[in-house]
Amino acid sequence: MLEIVHDLAPGAELWFAGFGGTSGTALDFNAAVNCLAQRVDVVVDDVNWFNAGPYDGSSIVSRNTAAALNSPTNRVRAHVTAVGNQAAAHYQEPYQPCPGEAAFHRFAATEQTLDRGGLGPRCDNPVLVPAGSTLRVLVQWNDPWGASCNDYDVYIFAHDSPTALAASQNFQFCAQNPTELAVWQNVSTSPVTVDVVLAPIGQVEPRTFDIFFLGGIPNYYTPASSVPNQADAGGGVLAVGAINAFEDGHDEIAPYSSRGPTNDGRTKPDVTGIDGVSVTGAGGFASPFLGTSAAAPHIAGILALLLECRPGLKAGEPGDAPAQDRSALANALLLTAADLGPPGTDNTYGAGRADALAAGRLACQGSAVLWGDVDCSLTLDSADALALLRASMGLGVVQNEPCPDTGQNVGGRLWGDVDCSGRVDATDSQKLLRFTLGLSIQQGPGCLRPGTLVALD
Repeated sequence: MLEIVHDLAPGAELWFAGFGGTSGTALDFNAAVNCLAQRVDVVVDDVNWFNAGPYDGSSIVSRNTAAALNSPTNRVRAHVTAVGNQAAAHYQEPYQPCPGEAAFHRFAATEQTLDRGGLGPRCDNPVLVPAGSTLRVLVQWNDPWGASCNDYDVYIFAHDSPTALAASQNFQFCAQNPTELAVWQNVSTSPVTVDVVLAPIGQVEPRTFDIFFLGGIPNYYTPASSVPNQADAGGGVLAVGAINAFEDGHDEIAPYSSRGPTNDGRTKPDVTGIDGVSVTGAGGFASPFLGTSAAAPHIAGILALLLECRPGLKAGEPGDAPAQDRSALANALLLTAADLGPPGTDNTYGAGRADALAAGRLACQGSAVLWGDVDCSLTLDSADALALLRASMGLGVVQNEPCPDTGQNVGGRLWGDVDCSGRVDATDSQKLLRFTLGLSIQQGPGCLRPGTLVALD
């Protein structure tokens, strides 16, 4: 990952924080995140966690990463993470009893779940496990964390056989987490298909399951909401999807790139980068480098370049405003991304494919501005509304350079004329303030929505 960052931003100082690898705990990982957040401008990771908490940004790792990014005393200005490679290795559906096998969950194709082999409904999910691979089946359901009153177990059987190979039978009696983990290793030299079975224990309420299959290829899989812990972090943490470098047009998401939304309904990924790039292969590392683990450092490298040309966004600079600086840096990336998929931000590409040149033009060259961003801070906030109020009273306005003067013609509209009434007045200030509060505003015909990117002549 750091090799990719160096290739994009060779002048960046590189740091690395370990947390024990596969033996590291969530607390070890949090300590590494906190260490870097205090000391560097951009943090990037590719660590996905499973069953560390609900997949809604509330896990111990997700909450810590968001808090570290938003701490007013931390140096960090952006935290980038890989959204994950689980789109074809995740299952999410509500419990349905299997006819004739009432104790088992019924797997089948639905509007969001695919039946890879066209098997039709089954009382199990066949999973292909490559030779020498270890299959980990991580199950979670939507009971309160630490207080699950519904007991479900997971079993791994030999294919089309009653022979049990592995099981997870945790008790849930209103004081435990709603999770199970079953593990089985294929020690043979050939791929093996096994059957995963989900069974309720005793009287249970139907619940919706998230199942991640690590080390195996499930027949029934759900691309939607395949976002693990850490990738589901809120608070401005940027989760990155992947498009293959060898894909014609660079406009199709990689089939494995995890999709949103998170289980609390937020859009993920936030943006998409390129993977499948050549690396040196140091230490026997595979090249080309595939996966969202390769896409994430591309985004981190772009952010490092933006900070190089816009150093005022870094910590300790004159007028330091951490929250505004972080928002401005992210906006420069997200607002200039090439929109892919359905119009607007979506749960496949996020804001779209990152465009380093366009982001640089907005953040660094002053060749583009955001409609309504009166002070050209790259954010829309109450400071812009106050600037418009001052301008309407004939008072001076503090702006970042280069920035149009209030009332200046920009693309046929007056800078600061939020409602396109033909003049800049206190009404524009009121409407912009409403917009920053998430309220609707009325504008004249052909007016631009605040936040729209506008090229300067």
